[in-house]
Amino acid sequence: MSYLIFILLFIKHTIVDFCWQTDEEIANKGKYGNLTGIMHSYKHFMGTYIALVCLVWTSSLNPDILVGLGLLDGVVHYHVDYIKKRFGNPDPSQKQHWRHFGYDQLAHLLTYTLIVYLIMLWR
Repeated sequence: MSYLIFILLFIKHTIVDFCWQTDEEIANKGKYGNLTGIMHSYKHFMGTYIALVCLVWTSSLNPDILVGLGLLDGVVHYHVDYIKKRFGNPDPSQKQHWRHFGYDQLAHLLTYTLIVYLIMLWR
């Protein structure tokens, strides 16, 4: 079950960050409180919630927990993106940019690890 959850969260992450993210979201994630950055994180919240909904049919988890886990992902995602955009190197021709991108992706993957851990804990 935990592998399926990881796969669903990775697919969600790829779709929201690399397929559905707009240029406006990318440009404004470094402005704290900007609506387009918030909307990007809302997509992550909804995507995580939708990815986890299948658990309602296979476990005794309360659906409110799934909303909470989606919110956790959305809030953490917002702040990770803000930090990367605000303090990271924006020039993709520089090695430091790719280090910051890697740290950003690691933080997102660790968030998914926490989500899976919490689900396994509460089952």
